[in-house]
Amino acid sequence: METPESKTTSSNTKSVICVNTPTITNISSTFELNSKFDLEEIKLRLRCKPMKKRFNGVVYKLTNPKASFLIYANGKILMNGVRNLDDNIIASDKLAKILQPDNPLKVNNLKINNIAFSACYGRPLNLYRLHGKILEDRRLDVHLEFELFPALRCYLRNTKMCIIIFHSGKCILTGSISEEDINNLFFLVKFYIDSHLQ
Repeated sequence: METPESKTTSSNTKSVICVNTPTITNISSTFELNSKFDLEEIKLRLRCKPMKKRFNGVVYKLTNPKASFLIYANGKILMNGVRNLDDNIIASDKLAKILQPDNPLKVNNLKINNIAFSACYGRPLNLYRLHGKILEDRRLDVHLEFELFPALRCYLRNTKMCIIIFHSGKCILTGSISEEDINNLFFLVKFYIDSHLQ
């Protein structure tokens, strides 16, 4: 049932902004398996991709849950591509069983290093105007250098947190392992986004 407020909102389409709040797109983690690995054996058995040119390790990709692992001979693992915290644990345990099926290895020191989020403000943005507005906030450090990077970069001072905003209205948030902190940064910048769109 429509209320007077909903009619007003639907009729004034210029003021309606379709905002997608931050959702996880990638979790980057490290962990250890208390074992030394024969990378040649793993590469042949699991059909892994070697990375000798850049790293002394092999890459193994898991499809369920989706994850990508860089496996080192010393038992250290780098994991990327996971999109939620539960799958982060499931994927690491699953790799341990795959690498040593008869006697699954124990996952040690599972540590989340970074979480990347994506979001959208729903419409194209004038990044030059937005840059000028955000400059007013001393909590934020903002950069707009199109000759170097095709987006506005906004950092929360004294942290590693960053939001990258594109002309399309899409944005990427990174630099924290706390979803609450990321949301706080998103809505802090959203104040200037809303002011810019009016």
